[in-house]
Amino acid sequence: MTFHHARVIARGAGRSLAVTCEEVGSLCVGVAAGCLLRPGVGDVVLISVSEDKAYIITVLEHATQNDAPTVLDLGDGVSLSALDGALSIEADHADLRFASCDWYSGALHCHGEQAHFVWREHSAWSERRSEVAVESRECFGDSDRRIGGHEEHRANSLRQTVEQDWVAQAADLTLFGVDRLKADTNGDIQLG
Repeated sequence: MTFHHARVIARGAGRSLAVTCEEVGSLCVGVAAGCLLRPGVGDVVLISVSEDKAYIITVLEHATQNDAPTVLDLGDGVSLSALDGALSIEADHADLRFASCDWYSGALHCHGEQAHFVWREHSAWSERRSEVAVESRECFGDSDRRIGGHEEHRANSLRQTVEQDWVAQAADLTLFGVDRLKADTNGDIQLG
């Protein structure tokens, strides 16, 4: 078995690559299981050559391509890639467990088909908040809502069903119906 410095010149089928070096010329090689960095076209690599097999042992130097990321291939479809200060993680599934975690980000964007959060206690603080949903549903055991300033509701249709008591109290209370204002009950209506 001999070892040589070679340059990757093309990609082959699967993980095979075509390399060339002065000692052995051009040949097709595989990537050794212990090679963590993913070789790319133009990279300088260390290869091992035996009578019937040849492997890339490690990447010695990346090609000077501004648009080519550095890729750390961990196997089983898991890889880390970096380009221009940006880190990308690819995996079929990730399971992260921390006793404590602090996350700081200038901007955070999350995209996906579904999101599920389960917390024993949850607190969210923001200077401004905006939520948009085609359909929304909220279920609470007890709820205490306090608005320090003005609150306004706009809806095409609104229906409230209260099983027991409903109380509206204000210093100035106005009920206005453009076409009709109706008060109906099976019992008594008391004014004053």
